Amino acid sequence: MRRTVLLFNGDGTTRLAEEPLEAPEEGEVQVKTLASLISAGTERLVLNGNIDASLTDTTAGGSSFSYPRTYGYCCVGRVTGRGAGVPASILGKRVFGFLPHATHHTVSADTLYELPDSVGTHDATFIPNVETALSIVWDAQIGPGSRVVLIGVGLVGTLVARMLQQIPALDLLVVDRPDPLDRHPHLGDTVRRCTSDAFSSDVLPSAWTNGPDVIIELSGAPDMLQRALNASGQETRVVLGSWYGTKSAMLDLGAAFHRKRLTIAATPVSTLPARRKTRWSKPRQLQAAIQLTEMLSPSNNSVDRVSFREAPSVYAQLQSSSLAHPTILTYR
Repeated sequence: MRRTVLLFNGDGTTRLAEEPLEAPEEGEVQVKTLASLISAGTERLVLNGNIDASLTDTTAGGSSFSYPRTYGYCCVGRVTGRGAGVPASILGKRVFGFLPHATHHTVSADTLYELPDSVGTHDATFIPNVETALSIVWDAQIGPGSRVVLIGVGLVGTLVARMLQQIPALDLLVVDRPDPLDRHPHLGDTVRRCTSDAFSSDVLPSAWTNGPDVIIELSGAPDMLQRALNASGQETRVVLGSWYGTKSAMLDLGAAFHRKRLTIAATPVSTLPARRKTRWSKPRQLQAAIQLTEMLSPSNNSVDRVSFREAPSVYAQLQSSSLAHPTILTYR
């Protein structure tokens, strides 16, 4: 049996390729993919080869970022085969896995998560991004009544915004380019909006006399981190959710940064914050993300659905610009 995979060439191009599909061995299962989500921010970095070569790819068993390579981590499929030691009851089950874009997979059964019937297949492709958004909200240390600036309402930023809207009396200012701002009417009339080029301390609400409590940077643009610092008040916490890849951020960490006692906090989803490690584990975090995915139903908003066979054309667009909407690849 053979499968089709999407290969990233590292030069801004992709291609479909066929390869043998290995039969499941002991403890393994075979999965037929139903849908996978393009995680545009991270995948653009991989697409263009803008990944630090010293990093390991946690979605590929810790391998290095060499090319050509498969990539992706938002896969939902159905179990079609099993190896020795795997219960027959798993056959036919819908599962989620941190797996690359491909028609089929043979993987350890322990790496998959069975999906409840209440979570739709297309919604479930958002689970990793919902988990990332949850991690960001945790690291932001936001509570009721907080004054928050969110820079970037792409895939993850939109999910963060929707989670923040569940917090009582929270005052939220969203910053992005005009097109993304116009694409998110579902954020409601209570969310303040500002374009990226206009963002500064001058546009903050007059009631924010000492600036925002928290600024979350999710634009993927290094220059916006300096803008976040410039707009910060005394002891504002700046949470860096963007991954800039090989791009550098030039920062002015002079008198204002020190006198304001500012904090820049990285928020990697790959590890739990220290204050949560006693009570939480990564599996518990993922289960929480599955529950939040059911609640948010992210695929009910503006989403594009494209056949996997057309994936190279989607990545050709992503190579130089953003995708208009979250894009789900569908498989026959």
